[in-house]
Amino acid sequence: ITGIIVAGRFVESVEKLVIWGAGAYLNTDEEKAMRDIRDVQKWSQRMREPMEKVYGVKGFPKLWSAWVDAVVAIYKERKGDFCCTEVTQIKAPTFILHGKNDPMIAAEHIPYLRERIRDCKYYEFPEGKHNIHLRYADEFNKLVADFLTQKP
Repeated sequence: ITGIIVAGRFVESVEKLVIWGAGAYLNTDEEKAMRDIRDVQKWSQRMREPMEKVYGVKGFPKLWSAWVDAVVAIYKERKGDFCCTEVTQIKAPTFILHGKNDPMIAAEHIPYLRERIRDCKYYEFPEGKHNIHLRYADEFNKLVADFLTQKP
């Protein structure tokens, strides 16, 4: 989301953009899903553990609940709009990568982005979920590196 905002607001400063695991807005179902997963103690250990390793057992729940609270506030105050205006302003070549089975990003976001970003390339991981950058790290990194180093 941050990359989309920067690329849309500072058009001349961004040469290329890579997007994954993000949309320009939050829909009603996603807002409810975020509230439902706010309490990380209800998560399976398999889902929680990698985040705890990065952010700490005590730090992760605080960070995650603050993130969910911010997202819910954006939903209420801005009707879910994270960066819809900025998406339409992007001029940089953009590469969207998406896990077809991502439970966190509604399928509607992909066509929304692709229809509004002028110079857009798309790659889908057919069995991928929200963690494509981790589960398919080698393939993901190669695709991104190739895109970023490719001459216009």
